[in-house]
Amino acid sequence: MTDFDSGTDRIDLQALFWTSVPGWTRSDDPFDAGFLRLVQDGADTRLDIDQDGGGTAYDFQSLLTFDATLPSTLSAADFGMAVPGQVVLGVDRSYYNDDLLLA
Repeated sequence: MTDFDSGTDRIDLQALFWTSVPGWTRSDDPFDAGFLRLVQDGADTRLDIDQDGGGTAYDFQSLLTFDATLPSTLSAADFGMAVPGQVVLGVDRSYYNDDLLLA
């Protein structure tokens, strides 16, 4: 992905998580729970997913690569995910310039 703007753009991973990540609860931060991780790869950042959150059935696999982006500039909210103390599911979609739904 070449032009992702954290806080403005959003990649909605909720449908993917609801269908392919059975151990995730909507109240868990998927990064803290071990389902997602951001990995620095040179000047880029890779978003990796583990379907069982650190269990033994699956390993992390690359889902997306953000060109010329540091991991520290991204958060769970950029992926439409629930974050403790923050309502994301009822977010006003008009706030975001670009939405990408992954299911």
